[in-house]
Amino acid sequence: MASSSLQLPYLTVVGAVAIAAVFFFTVIQPSIDGIRFVQEELKNEQKVLEEKESFLRSLDRRLADLEANRAHETRLAVVLPTKEQVEDELRIIHQRATTAGLTIIAIDNVSDAAQAQANAQRSRGENVSLPENVSPLSFNVDVRGPYQGVRAFVSALERSPRLTDINYIRLTTDQAAPDQVSTRITITFYMVNGG
Repeated sequence: MASSSLQLPYLTVVGAVAIAAVFFFTVIQPSIDGIRFVQEELKNEQKVLEEKESFLRSLDRRLADLEANRAHETRLAVVLPTKEQVEDELRIIHQRATTAGLTIIAIDNVSDAAQAQANAQRSRGENVSLPENVSPLSFNVDVRGPYQGVRAFVSALERSPRLTDINYIRLTTDQAAPDQVSTRITITFYMVNGG
């Protein structure tokens, strides 16, 4: 009886360990497996979320690029408009001449002649610096005023936001008014065809 009473605590401990092992493998292990499964699912969801966030960031970058392109297109439309706006060119010429202290004597629209000249050069196979999709809007402008006014007028045209070329300048003086010069200037603006 003494040896069985000594074995009873050991049997109790072994029984408790056996019950704990059975409990662990039947109850806790499936719960641990479930937790691992949930952890894997969370990792997968986190990856999906990161991919979606990356996609949204790329959309934000693309939107910013489009906004920047829109700003560039707006500036380009000022420099090189897509439709003929003779009134705008005349307004620019008038404002610059008036600011320079010049009197406009005459303005002749010679755009057709300038375009015909470019077309003739192309048909002869000559090198034309003007792309085919760009048309010149040329004006012969006769002004009268002081020489410094002519210089200010040309300088103001050169600083214009519009793409502008001064193709020809002829100055003549009048003996009766030596401080005044009569000037013919050929000014060319440009526009994109098909806008």
